[in-house]
Amino acid sequence: VHEAQAKDLERRIDAFLAWHRTTALPQYAQLAESCAARIDRGLTRADLEWAYDRFHAQLEESLRAASREIAPLLDTLTPEQIVHLEKRLAEDNALFAEENLDGDEAARRARREERNVKRLEEWFGPLTAVQRAAIQRYSRAAPLTAELRLRDRRRRQAELLSIVRTRSAQRLLVNWTVGWDQGRDPAYAAA
Repeated sequence: VHEAQAKDLERRIDAFLAWHRTTALPQYAQLAESCAARIDRGLTRADLEWAYDRFHAQLEESLRAASREIAPLLDTLTPEQIVHLEKRLAEDNALFAEENLDGDEAARRARREERNVKRLEEWFGPLTAVQRAAIQRYSRAAPLTAELRLRDRRRRQAELLSIVRTRSAQRLLVNWTVGWDQGRDPAYAAA
């Protein structure tokens, strides 16, 4: 069973990556060009909302494509594999809690600032002192949402495990990934 599943997973990942190269990447390039034009003329709040909405739509499209590929495989998982998946999710949640919830507020904000700098430098290269100061201001001012995020993660994981346990991934998973951020705790959505 495991060997056949591994081969099927590899084939499905290849299919998703082929879709991503031919469909999603050209869309990303077009989005980047549109963003550059908006930046050149001066960003407005409407531009930022437009960019957020476009990013969100592309993320949902990718989630739908990925779920179409993975759903049939999820319906073949054995009870033992589902238990293993549940344990892995719990381990990931424990790591998330350790990285995001340990310590007092100042320590959590400092770790968030460090993570944000690291992520941005991975994408854009070294940041200037002015850019680092902007990240620091954000890290000090933005609400800490890790506890809300962890609750939301656990809610979504419970939904996924229910779909997998009932062997209804092919029927439900694509719709589940659409609106993946719906059903959030109102406090989390507001934050």
